[in-house]
Amino acid sequence: MTDTSKPDGGAAQARARPRAPKAAPTIYDIASLAGVNPSTVSRALSKPGRVNAKTAQKIMDAAAELNYQVNVFARALPTGRTQTIGLIVSDITNPAFFDVIRGAETAASARDYTLMLAESTESAELELTAARRMLATVDGLILASPRLSDGEIGQLAAQKPVVVINRSVAGVPSVVADTDSGVTDAVRHLAAMGHTDISYLAGPERSWMSQRRWESIKARCDWHGLAATVVASGLPTVDGGRRAAAAGRGGPANAVFC
Repeated sequence: MTDTSKPDGGAAQARARPRAPKAAPTIYDIASLAGVNPSTVSRALSKPGRVNAKTAQKIMDAAAELNYQVNVFARALPTGRTQTIGLIVSDITNPAFFDVIRGAETAASARDYTLMLAESTESAELELTAARRMLATVDGLILASPRLSDGEIGQLAAQKPVVVINRSVAGVPSVVADTDSGVTDAVRHLAAMGHTDISYLAGPERSWMSQRRWESIKARCDWHGLAATVVASGLPTVDGGRRAAAAGRGGPANAVFC
């Protein structure tokens, strides 16, 4: 005789137990659905062009149907490459970096790379920490207006490919604006207008480009017989710019270079 006065606790618990999450699809699932070997799937996904177009399309259709997502870290195991590029900027709120970020993303995407972004908030210490963390997972690193020393950048470049923007470091590829040409035109223009004393509103203290720009301004002013002074930089923010502008206007100079 069955006792029906108590609920079946075991059955209730079994019904309440949540289902285990469905495992992510693998290349073996794609191979089964597409009717090809797993090795063919691997070639089609990692090295396009090595599989004939008809087979490649069958594999892509199967991958899409299964909602297959490439695991870059798993793919890196046999190749050592993750198809990711790291980009570190000194200040993500600085409009000067908007085009750098968008350009890097566009170029990376066109080559089937993923862009990882970080900022150092003008701190060399934070920049080095971010760079070391990124190097563990990226194939290469872009440093935009880095605040690191040449030696630190050289050490990073010895581990993975590194490119620097607005900076020149021996042995490291760089993208640097033609400062001398622009400064020459600007100083010549101010001299032609009759200005005799120029004040330079400098960039952040650790800015390599700001220091190079000042050296160029000083040399051109000396050539034209003009006086040149530097207004020390505060924070590289809008408010910092206002304070620097006020200091420049309040000084003895009759022209400001910023």
